[in-house]
Amino acid sequence: MTPVRAAIIVSAAACTSLAALAIAACSSTAPTVGVTPITGIIIRSDALVAGLGCGTASGQVYRYVATVASNDDVVNGVPTKYINASVFECYADGVFQTIPLPASGNPAFTVGIAAFNKAAYDAQRATLDVISAAAIDPTQAVPAAAIGQLSPTWTTTCHATQQANVAVLAVCNALAASASPPSDAGADAADAAGEASTRIQLGSASFPRDGGAPLRCGTDYTTLRGFFDQFPNDTGDITCPAPLVIAPAKPNVTYHIDVVLTKGLGAVAQAKGCTAVTTPGATTVPTCPAFQ
Repeated sequence: MTPVRAAIIVSAAACTSLAALAIAACSSTAPTVGVTPITGIIIRSDALVAGLGCGTASGQVYRYVATVASNDDVVNGVPTKYINASVFECYADGVFQTIPLPASGNPAFTVGIAAFNKAAYDAQRATLDVISAAAIDPTQAVPAAAIGQLSPTWTTTCHATQQANVAVLAVCNALAASASPPSDAGADAADAAGEASTRIQLGSASFPRDGGAPLRCGTDYTTLRGFFDQFPNDTGDITCPAPLVIAPAKPNVTYHIDVVLTKGLGAVAQAKGCTAVTTPGATTVPTCPAFQ
């Protein structure tokens, strides 16, 4: 991520009275420059948590993660990569300044929100700390893997179109409860462990091809990526024959997954509408149509 700084430059001329009966005129040839306008996106926390409020109770928001992706990198509503991500206190507005535009120059962005009650936040503290550390260190890349491990209590999606010299407000849908948020602090430890081990796994050595010979790792493709309909929506690039894994997955949820095979810079084939119905504490193998 690129560090963001706002510059404030003030220039003024002062006039001093030299005597009670003598007035000296003062002038300055230096230009007066005001506050440099900030370009960016703002997420209003009061609107975001309306109806829930901030606090430590199980039904209140404690902290939230906001991710920013260019609309150029959003496929069927799912980001394929992130530009920024940060963790915010519930009561604090989420602010992203001077977000870099993609090569196309498209200023439209999708902002994902993952909100946590205190029990869920504490249970995932190590992963959330990775995201926080990267947000304040410009030498670190956005930790997509850590984002992919989150199991938020509530989620929503916002949209914003960045404008030069303006901090625009993100337009957000209302927070909605996740299909299966992490257990509260008083939940049974065994159940919590079972949920943490719920996963989806798809082998990548070969795949059936519609009307042709099977696609094989190394020969027909070298990488694959999964896009799915649960936050954070994306597995990231996987080098075959390593399996495609979604973990921890949400238990008792039907995942709809699109799998894309690539070689070099180009897509080779894809399977749309793979499905996986998760079972708590178990590994589920998705059912996929033939690749096209």
